[in-house]
Amino acid sequence: MKALKYTVASFFTFFLVLVLIVACISGGKSKTEEVDFEGGNTRDLFVAKAIDEYNAVNGAVGGDKYRKWYTGSADGANWCATFVSWIADRCGLIDAKVIPKYQGCDAGVDWFKKKSEFQYTPRYGGKSIVPSPGDIIFFCKGNKNDSTHTGIVIDVTDNTVHTIEGNSSNTVKRNSYKTDSKSILGYGIPAFPNSISNGVSGMLSEEFKYFAKYESSCNYDQGFSSSDDYHALGYYQFDNRYDLQKFLKYCYQSDNNKYACFEAYLSCSKASLRNNKGLEKAWHTAYSNDPKDFANKQDQFEYDNYYIPIENALKSLGIDLSSRRDCIKGLVCGMANLFGNSGAKRLIKNSGVTNDLGDKEFVTKLCDYLVSYCPKHYAYGKSYANRYKNEKNDCLRYISN
Repeated sequence: MKALKYTVASFFTFFLVLVLIVACISGGKSKTEEVDFEGGNTRDLFVAKAIDEYNAVNGAVGGDKYRKWYTGSADGANWCATFVSWIADRCGLIDAKVIPKYQGCDAGVDWFKKKSEFQYTPRYGGKSIVPSPGDIIFFCKGNKNDSTHTGIVIDVTDNTVHTIEGNSSNTVKRNSYKTDSKSILGYGIPAFPNSISNGVSGMLSEEFKYFAKYESSCNYDQGFSSSDDYHALGYYQFDNRYDLQKFLKYCYQSDNNKYACFEAYLSCSKASLRNNKGLEKAWHTAYSNDPKDFANKQDQFEYDNYYIPIENALKSLGIDLSSRRDCIKGLVCGMANLFGNSGAKRLIKNSGVTNDLGDKEFVTKLCDYLVSYCPKHYAYGKSYANRYKNEKNDCLRYISN
């Protein structure tokens, strides 16, 4: 879980706490990662995953990791398209048929053309286009019918498109091009959904757990990511500093045969679980062994350890959530994830919401308070404000339906 890092009553206190946290915790969200990931949909996640992998590779040469994923062997093939496919797969976008699994650039172009999602640049007969982060860029050497390279658009500034590409100088590299460059053939423009469940629904309603799209893009098989500084796994981002090990024990104790893959991580230090590749592999194994049960386990653990405690805590304030819409329960549950149970209770109390408010009024008053309060009191406050603007709209749409 993303948890409350710190609160401040003054600038001086804020500065001291910030220094302590930076000294104690390596890494953290960069401003770019904060904006890209907190957008809360699969386009944002796709871009964030590309940035994540670029940072992880850190200039190391070779593409065997991606080749082995695609073909099962280090076959020496060009791997620019394989890299794009690998990133898409990590976001569930291949199974969802949003982005193709392609090894040849022409195959990628053809796939998008068949879905009417490809646009040539004006130089090659298309209309004027301003690409968006998450679009798939295709290159050529002057021949419209022969795409020679591909990558992922991560940003567009003025007349420049910025990309992350595999097999660029035999590494994962960030590059920039003028939008009218003759080397740009065109763009695949995926129809990104707001979230992907990978066909596994879990036990909680989609309305309840809508907030998870701001955490993992609703992916029960979610691995470690730079967006949370490699601390968290799963649909609800169970964090190694807080509840990840507790969740592993919960699974193992429920079925020590099915979840034997977690046994090695039940007694080790919490710190050792951060970005632990063995644990990440075990997580993927648990999901592949029984996706439905593993999804249910994550839902049940989330409900028992985050929703129920905050529901009970709010009763002491005279606020009863039991008969509210699931989206309101999810909104409050997500707050418990982010701020901790006591922090969520304090924020809800200070927002001024009362039990006699209707669902729309309750959501509006609470979210408007968070949008106003968070930027003044939290390190990632602007990101939180953006999140709760979006969550307000999410909830109001559910309530209106």
